[in-house]
Amino acid sequence: MLKKDSSNKTVNYNKSKMAKIRKHFQETGGGGDDRWFNIKAPERGQDAKATIRVLPPWGKSADGFFYYTVGQHFGFSIGGRNRAISCPESIGKGKCPVCLFIARLKNSENPDHTKLADRIRANRRYFVNVIDREEPDKVKIYGTNKKFVEAILDASDDPDVGDVTDSQSGRDVTIVRRGSGLRTRYSYRIRTKESSVDFDTKDLYQLDKEVDEWLSYEAMVDYLKANFTEELSEVGLKFKKSKGTKKSVSDDEEDDNEEEVEPKKKKRGVKKVNKKVVEDTEDDEDEDDDIYKDENIDEDDSDDKDINIDEDEDDED
Repeated sequence: MLKKDSSNKTVNYNKSKMAKIRKHFQETGGGGDDRWFNIKAPERGQDAKATIRVLPPWGKSADGFFYYTVGQHFGFSIGGRNRAISCPESIGKGKCPVCLFIARLKNSENPDHTKLADRIRANRRYFVNVIDREEPDKVKIYGTNKKFVEAILDASDDPDVGDVTDSQSGRDVTIVRRGSGLRTRYSYRIRTKESSVDFDTKDLYQLDKEVDEWLSYEAMVDYLKANFTEELSEVGLKFKKSKGTKKSVSDDEEDDNEEEVEPKKKKRGVKKVNKKVVEDTEDDEDEDDDIYKDENIDEDDSDDKDINIDEDEDDED
C-alpha cells in the first residue's frame, strides 16, 4: 500500500527492501560473514582445493607483520552456534576467566576435567589478508594456524623465492582440505612460479582491530556459567560481582571487575583444590593441530614444482 512518509514522499511499506534485508541477514549471522575465506568441506572420499595469495602488512599498526595472532578458546556454544572466545591473556590484555577455569580443571583428579581442559585451552590462531584466486576482486580474512605461517616463512627464506607476500613477485599458496568436522586435515603448498596480484591497499582489513570481538570479563564469566555450570561447581570455582560498571577486558581496571572466590573448607579429609598458575605453553604446534591438521596430500595437476611444506602431524583434535 502506498503512503506518504514524514517528508511527503510516496513509499510502499509492504515492499521488501532486499538490499537492506541481505545486509542485515549477513550481519546477524544468518547469511554468514563474507569477509572470511573458507574452504567448504569436500564430498566424502574427495579433497577440496583452493589457491590464495597472502597479502602484505595492512599498514602502520601491522608493524611489518602480514599476520595478526591471538589465542582463542574453542568449545563454547553461544546463541546456538559453536563459537570461540578470544583469550585476553594471550596478548596481555588482562586476566582470562577461562584460563582460570582451565587451571582448576587441570588440578582436578577427575579425568573428564582433564579432557575438558585440553578441549577448551587457548589455541594460537593467525589471521591474514588474502585474495582467493576464484574471487580476485575481493580481499578476505583467512584464520589459520602456526603451520601455515611456518610454511610462508620457510618458503620466503629460500633466496630463489623471496617474500611470498610481495604483491609483484610473490607466490600463490595452494590449500588442500580433506575430511570434515574433527577429521579435517589441511595441506599447504607454495607455488614456485612467481606472480602478481592486484588489490587496493585501502581494502586490506586492519586485522589488529577487526578480527577480535573482545568480551568483557563479566560476559566471559556468563558464557562459562552457561556452558559449564556443573564443572564449575565440581572444581569449586565461583565468581562474584564487583561493585561499579562493567569494563572491557582491554581496560586497565579489568582485573577488579570480578574475582575468584575460594570454596569454603567443609571438613577434614576433603581435598582442597589449590589455585594453579595458568601455564604459558610453548607447544603451539600441538595447540594448532587441535583445530587444523596437516598431512601429505599429493597433487598431480600442477605444472610447477611445488615447495613441499606438507605436514604429517596426527595428534588428536
